[in-house]
Amino acid sequence: MSSNAICHYEQDNREPNILILMKIAKILDVTGDALLGLEHPDLAAKNRKEYALLHAFRSLKSVGQDRALEYVSALKELPYYSNST
Repeated sequence: MSSNAICHYEQDNREPNILILMKIAKILDVTGDALLGLEHPDLAAKNRKEYALLHAFRSLKSVGQDRALEYVSALKELPYYSNST
């Protein structure tokens, strides 16, 4: 992407198409919704963590997934790690 194109976007002289928006979101490591101001940044960060966790979970064999669920269940019971009151 040229610096001239970026300048046009910053000055609201031109709007990027959806493909450019997707590339910008990927480079900035945010969702498209967050880039467009439709999603709160904290939620976007939370979604990245959940995505990373889901990706790691899916890469495990069934026995590993079972063990991961046991660990998460145990962590939920510990006040230090849990959001529950």
